[in-house]
Amino acid sequence: MLETVSEVLSVRDLTFYLKDLMEQDSVLSNVQVLGEVSNLTYHNSGHVYFSIKDSDAQLSCVMFRSNARQAPTMQAGDEVVLSGATHNRTQVAVDPDHEGLAAVLRQSRTRSPDGGACVARF
Repeated sequence: MLETVSEVLSVRDLTFYLKDLMEQDSVLSNVQVLGEVSNLTYHNSGHVYFSIKDSDAQLSCVMFRSNARQAPTMQAGDEVVLSGATHNRTQVAVDPDHEGLAAVLRQSRTRSPDGGACVARF
């Protein structure tokens, strides 16, 4: 799918490409991770959203309702070993100095129908 490093991708193309890579990788499709629970939210949907972290990195996690019902209750600060598979959430670290970003923002601002500032969300 990707022909060159500088190819501009649609959001769909990038997410499907990464999803395929993660599903084909035997480590990422069945992984165990040790970390400290943080940013813990028990949502009213029954899903549990949280992060696990160590001194150098942090991973966003979700436990869907069907699994959360069977799991012990966690608290922020708990050290846990989690098992699961990588999921579809992806984050891009944006380079604000990239010429294409500046050009797109300039173009968006000139096309703003109300003349107001355009807000870029990353």
